[in-house]
Formats: sequence, C-alpha cells, structure tokens
Amino acid sequence: MVDVLEITNDLNTTLQRKDQDIVNAMHQVRGSKTRLQCMRDDGWELLFGKVSLFCGKNDIEITNMEDLYYDGISRRRGSHVSSLHHYNVDVFYMVIDMQLRELNNRFNEVNTTLLISIASLNPSKSFKAFEVEDLMRMAEFYPSDFPKHELGFLRGQLMNYISDVCGDERFSHLKGIG
Repeated sequence: MVDVLEITNDLNTTLQRKDQDIVNAMHQVRGSKTRLQCMRDDGWELLFGKVSLFCGKNDIEITNMEDLYYDGISRRRGSHVSSLHHYNVDVFYMVIDMQLRELNNRFNEVNTTLLISIASLNPSKSFKAFEVEDLMRMAEFYPSDFPKHELGFLRGQLMNYISDVCGDERFSHLKGIG
C-alpha cells in the first residue's frame, strides 16, 4: 500500500502545483499509470516477500496462503477461495485497479493527448512549445471541424501561422494564451 501511495502522492503533489507545465504533468500521469500497471503485473511477489520479511523480524505468524480464507464472520459457511487468492486478487489487485481506474477516468488517452496538444499553443518564449504534430493529433479528434481531406491543408496553415507570428515583433513578448 505504501508503494501505491508513493506513486499516487507524487502525482497528486505534481498536479496541485500551479506552476506545473501541463506537458510534464501529463507525462507524470502516464508514468504513474505505467508504474501502477507494472506493480500490478509483477509486484505481488515483491510485496509478499516484504511482508514475510517484516513478519519474520517481528515474530508475527504468517497465514498459510494455501488455506481457505476466513473472513472473520462464519467458519461454518466456509470459504471458496484461498488466502493467497484473497490477498492477491481481492486486496492487492483491487487496490491497484481502483487507482488505475481513477487515473484512466480522469486522464484517459484522449484527454491526455488534448491537454498536451493545447499546451503546444502556449505563445511564451516565442512559441517554443508549438508542435505541429501535436496540433494535428488534436485536429483528428474533431473530424467534423477538420475532415481528413483538409488535414493536409491544416499542416501547411499551421506552419505558415508559426512562421508569421514568430517573425512578428508584436507577438514576441506574449506570456500566455489569455
């Protein structure tokens, strides 16, 4: 649980910073999703090893993972799952899946791509963040506004736009979009 909280706490702290660059924040979101998925795929053995080591050092009895799981309510009704299944699937996977679902709901691939694309419109530092490819990806999300047959023209228009504004002194001191 500490490892999951470490990943999500770092992300939470990053997202709350007002001076955070949106592109860096979206990369951190992607990185957090990747780390959580890796933990889900390969982290159970490591976690179980840590828990076993902790229990051994502190003389805490470790449940036999092959035994049926007892939920603390009724031994007569019995359980149909092993302790290993309960702790691995019902607890470990559930916690990570819950975190991944939350991140995917708030930052799905489309939202993340759109935020990164919008960040390329930032005029500060003479439009240094301007990325034609990011804007082209954003345009693809709006096919009624940018039909496929017009995307080639859009690329040229974007290239002309950035050339025009970078060469115009009136735009050289802009700090933001607003």
